[in-house]
Amino acid sequence: MRQNLPGFDVWALENEAAAVIAHALHGRVAEVESVTRGQTERLAAMLVTPPMMSQLSIGGYPVPGALLLAVAATDAERTPARAARLVAIAEKWRYTKTFVDIDQIRRLAMDADRAAYEQAVADYAGLDRVELRRIALDVLSG
Repeated sequence: MRQNLPGFDVWALENEAAAVIAHALHGRVAEVESVTRGQTERLAAMLVTPPMMSQLSIGGYPVPGALLLAVAATDAERTPARAARLVAIAEKWRYTKTFVDIDQIRRLAMDADRAAYEQAVADYAGLDRVELRRIALDVLSG
């Protein structure tokens, strides 16, 4: 049974993202398939809902960045360019780095599609959160 405690969903989403990323980095996406099902659509729905975006940043924890990484990590083999771009967006957005090493994530992005990652890093360099949110939605839908 879910509790309605302030921030509970935020912590649950971040922990879920961490578990998905860890499994993906170790080649075990199938083991978290039930968690990843619908992940892209759920993230897109959160990104288009401004009140949800403020809830997801409670306590300074940038949960959207972690969710972007989770989608990127699980999609790296199927959609490498998209995964590389999502990593670049997550790096700009920021995410809690306690559960994943930045070098592992960058390696994932560059192994997926180095040119797309490097171009995205350059393209997203000066963007604010509103612009990043719009681009994240475009990348997720494309």
